[in-house]
Amino acid sequence: MGAHTIRAVNIDICFPATSEEYEAVGKYAIVMLDSKSAIGTELPLKAVYLQIGEVNFPLRRIALLEKYEDDLSKSPDTNTYTRQVSFYLIPISMMKLEARLAVDFQGGRTEFGVMSFPSGNGFDGGAPAFVRLDEYDTPSEPNMDALSAMIVREYPDYFQ
Repeated sequence: MGAHTIRAVNIDICFPATSEEYEAVGKYAIVMLDSKSAIGTELPLKAVYLQIGEVNFPLRRIALLEKYEDDLSKSPDTNTYTRQVSFYLIPISMMKLEARLAVDFQGGRTEFGVMSFPSGNGFDGGAPAFVRLDEYDTPSEPNMDALSAMIVREYPDYFQ
């Protein structure tokens, strides 16, 4: 975060590892958001959603880790930030549309853009073929055991 940065959101997207896991987790990916704000009361995030055209589609939060102070005094920026790590489900089918991932912080900062998905290939080649090529990709209710196994495997620094 730079000397004048008030807030930032870093993102990581995790796709299912196999076609069996893809089906088991209901054709969702996991989105990890690492949010920081110099204004501690802005966290946790108030809303996380995909904007498709004029419609906002809220994402389902599956985990929220405790807020903590992140002292960046060893960097040129001497601010202290509040940091929050949270995890959401994102329908893979919606990542294939022209969409924008946005968040609302507590308080007045809304529609903070995190990333955009270009129409037709929101994956930039980063998703497995069984995800990219699925024409019947309507999401369903995820199996929570499969989802838990996926999040523990992909984010071992946060889950044991």
